[in-house]
Amino acid sequence: MKIFKLALITVLFPMTSWAQAQLGLGAILGDPTGISGEVKLDAERSVDFAVAWERGSTSGTHIHSDYLITRPQIGKAGTLDVDLFYGIGGRVIFITKGKYKDDVAIGPRAPLGVILGLEDPNVKFFAQGALILDLTPDTEVDLDIGIGVRYYF
Repeated sequence: MKIFKLALITVLFPMTSWAQAQLGLGAILGDPTGISGEVKLDAERSVDFAVAWERGSTSGTHIHSDYLITRPQIGKAGTLDVDLFYGIGGRVIFITKGKYKDDVAIGPRAPLGVILGLEDPNVKFFAQGALILDLTPDTEVDLDIGIGVRYYF
């Protein structure tokens, strides 16, 4: 429970105004695969989340959320702007197969990735990797890797 309280304080404390927030929704493919979203708080801060399916030794419903810092326009890939992001968050997996079936994996995660911005500012592609330290049901290190796209409203 302490991890959830710390994550909630970490995410909510820096938020000064939801009025300026921009919502992006889309999909992530890889491990996990599912629905991805992001709430942009300003040009450099956001909160992302996913509700997805996890494969591997902890197969099941995957939910994560991260507080992200974005470093805009670190480079260009042709006509696309490239942004770097990194952050801290948490992940929960409701395990449905294998050794830990019907258990829950919980742990902090540290994502790192890039965002490719098109000429249309409402569409963004991203690629990310996240290092996770599962604390339950057993202590182990995991890696999530995915690519995705979001449309911003």
